[in-house]
Order: sequence, then C-alpha cells, then structure tokens
Amino acid sequence: MSERPASPVPKIWKSEDEPAFGKSFELELDDHIAVDYASGRLLPAGLTVGAVMFVALFVALILYFDRWQAGEGGAFALHVTGFVALFALASALLLKPARRLVRHFYGRHLKKLGAIETPIESTIDKDAVSFIARGQTITCPWESLHALEEDEGTFYFWLSTRSVLPWPARIFASEQERQAFRDSVEKWAGRPFGPPALARLGERGRANLPD
Repeated sequence: MSERPASPVPKIWKSEDEPAFGKSFELELDDHIAVDYASGRLLPAGLTVGAVMFVALFVALILYFDRWQAGEGGAFALHVTGFVALFALASALLLKPARRLVRHFYGRHLKKLGAIETPIESTIDKDAVSFIARGQTITCPWESLHALEEDEGTFYFWLSTRSVLPWPARIFASEQERQAFRDSVEKWAGRPFGPPALARLGERGRANLPD
C-alpha cells in the first residue's frame, strides 16, 4: 500500500488534558512585509507619489531657475507645475509594476536568508510561546512577553520592541477557531491582544524605541 503524502494544510490542535495550540507552517513574504513596513505594504501610494513629486519639484526649480532670473515668473510657474505633474502621473502609472519588482527582489533576499519557505513548528500553551525553526528553539514565558498584538492577518507575540514571533491567522479554519485561540491566549497571558501599534511602526520606527 502506498504511503499517503503529507498534507500541506497547517496542523492545529488543542487537548483538554494537555491544553495547548500547535501548528506547522511557513512564513510568507506578506508576513514579513506586515512587520517590516509601517504601512503594511511595499511602496504605499501616497508616500511614494509624494516623494517623487518632492524630488521632481527640486529638479524643476533647478532646471527652470533661469526663467525666474529672467523675470518670466508665469512661464517659470507653468513649467515647474507641468514638470511635477508629469512625474506624479508617471509614478502613479508605474506604481504597480514597481511594487512587483520590489516584492520580487525582497522575496529573493528573504529566501536566501531562510526567512520564508522554512518550516516552523510552534506551540502555545499555558506556560509559554515556543517556535522551532532551522533547528533553533525560541521559548518565551508569558511573564517575559513584551506585548500581544493582533490585526486582520496576524497574531503578534512581541519578545521585545524589535523581535516578534508571528502566528498567521490564515491557519484557522473558522472565526470560531480563531476566537477560541484568542480567548485561551488572553487567559494564559493575563492580558488582551491590542491593536498592531508596534507592527505599524515598521522596522525603522521600532529601531528608535528602547528595548
């Protein structure tokens, strides 16, 4: 009889005799983006277009400064405005392909580091949060945990202001199962999940916080 192939579906279990939640999963590119970038996405539209417009304004002021010196204020303003508007339009049109390109290179970088597509075993019980990846084990007792946060896609277990163990919400089969997990963790930790304040600071924002 042929052996049944392993199921790709993440495993979740909870036992009344030994209360615990466990899972086997892999982090994805979007899991890292949600933690590393303040907006939760690469190249946010407003910030990206705004940055391009600022650079375009600086370049336009240099390019058309001779018209200002010549006393052609109207022509100067018209050329500068048109130059900035052209670059704003171009950046908006190129935003999607630029995001795909950045995602591609960022994904390759994380894959080389072993941060994605690496099997992770995690157990969460009444005593601690535990992660096992690439032969290394990280265990954090509830009293040592810095913060608990949650958004639509992830539960965040913050070991400090800069180190986090994520539990992707996509592994839950239903909202009821997710709620049961949330209730158990809040009971064991003695505190509720908060909004993703640390996650939305991004890696750069958290770098300015004390440990």
